[in-house]
Amino acid sequence: MNDNPTLVRFYIGWADTGAPGADGMPQYQQQTMIQLDRPPFLSVTRVATEEDIDDHPEPYRLFEKEQKAKNLKPTENGFPLALWPVINEFHLKMFAAKDVYTVEQLAKLAKRKDMPPDFIELAERAAQMVSLMNSGGKHEATIRELKGQVEALKEQVADALNTIATQKELMTTLKTRVA
Repeated sequence: MNDNPTLVRFYIGWADTGAPGADGMPQYQQQTMIQLDRPPFLSVTRVATEEDIDDHPEPYRLFEKEQKAKNLKPTENGFPLALWPVINEFHLKMFAAKDVYTVEQLAKLAKRKDMPPDFIELAERAAQMVSLMNSGGKHEATIRELKGQVEALKEQVADALNTIATQKELMTTLKTRVA
């Protein structure tokens, strides 16, 4: 008997319906699938049944959390992590396992230092995003003001360069008259 535990994973996949389509090609439909792995050699993938869900409640609960994270819509409660381009699939699954589904929830974790470094970095970025969203356009106004100042300084520099050029011309003409 093998002493290795069976690793169980639920996911969304495609299963053959068994009936050909109108064009004679096989038809597939979206199903909840289960993958059972027992290292080093056994791996079984099939459509999940109610018995599988009853036999493996923890992996199924994790699967439900992942599906909730992926299907969350933007609401007044927050911006979904699944729609935030900074988050990859791995991070989304890890945060879903911890019941963190929105950028706002992640931003609240920015003060915690007991997480892995990449999670801390993501939490800090989420906190920055939330502060930008809550600023009410203050940062955009600051950027506009600074752009205006830069344009004014560019004009002053151009005027100064023109003045210097005319003064150089004047000095060369005076030198030629003196000589």
